[in-house]
Amino acid sequence: MKKLSFLLLFLLLLPFVLSADYVPTGRTDFSVYADPNPELAEFVYTTVKINESVYPGEAFQCITMLFANQSATYIHVQSNPPHINPARYLILNPNEEMQTSPEALGYFPVHNGIANVYYRSKDIIAYNSFLYVIFCNSNQTDLIYEEYLNPVYKEMGKSLPSRGVWFAKSENASTFAIVAAFILLLLMFIYYRFTK
Repeated sequence: MKKLSFLLLFLLLLPFVLSADYVPTGRTDFSVYADPNPELAEFVYTTVKINESVYPGEAFQCITMLFANQSATYIHVQSNPPHINPARYLILNPNEEMQTSPEALGYFPVHNGIANVYYRSKDIIAYNSFLYVIFCNSNQTDLIYEEYLNPVYKEMGKSLPSRGVWFAKSENASTFAIVAAFILLLLMFIYYRFTK
């Protein structure tokens, strides 16, 4: 009977839990180097800079959160690093470097006042407004940074000029021409061999 009453209470409270949203504070307690119109990639990285002279000897740990900005309501979209079962992660990635990665730790560590943090393009729809929140804390201090982002898709053909430079340099063009000629000769041989 207790399990049934607990389940009913949970189902009654579920809409309130799911509808909880974030209330922006406007705080920028540390410096963050981020693009306000980032191009979506698998991971979008930003750099956190905490002034060590203000917080001497404090070891900070950070997480990032994204909230969709919908008519002044902030709905939680994502937290990073993503939660991964540490035991499973360490079995899949046994080397020591991976054991200290943010995914295994569950937070981004800050070393000498600097941290490289990210959010994922998964769950993000470009050309919409998001509130990017970074929480950093130590045993003594809680810091918050908030910034509005409007992610965009990478422009088509944006890398074309750099690919042209790559193509023109060195032996790249001659290698491409040799491979193209070989493929053309192979196709001609197949065509004449099997159609005539």
